Amino acid sequence: MKPIRLDGRSLTRAQLVEVAFGAQVMLDESALRNVAHAAAFLAEQVRREEPIYGVSTGFGSNADKLLGAHRLRRGLPGERATDESLLEELQRNLIVTHAVCVGEPFAAEVVRAMLVIRI
Repeated sequence: MKPIRLDGRSLTRAQLVEVAFGAQVMLDESALRNVAHAAAFLAEQVRREEPIYGVSTGFGSNADKLLGAHRLRRGLPGERATDESLLEELQRNLIVTHAVCVGEPFAAEVVRAMLVIRI
């Protein structure tokens, strides 16, 4: 069976079910170009230290908190030594703040379906 091509516009319910149960996927070239363009834009905004919700700031009630603020606490009690980039800090914080461990893990098919819908 050939891989399901993901272009961000044409995924059908039947394809979603195929992916959920193990079909391979591939990203369309135009989708990859769009991802590269968005990544370059975000990297430039982060380099310029522009606040962007969820990229260089926290989420929800922490939206007014800039990532990297812990760097200002160096030398204070409770300091956590790190050489993380802002992106690495964001990824770690996302996992820590969203890992609420409520309920049983989803079945693999559900996870695959959720991921392909998100892609």
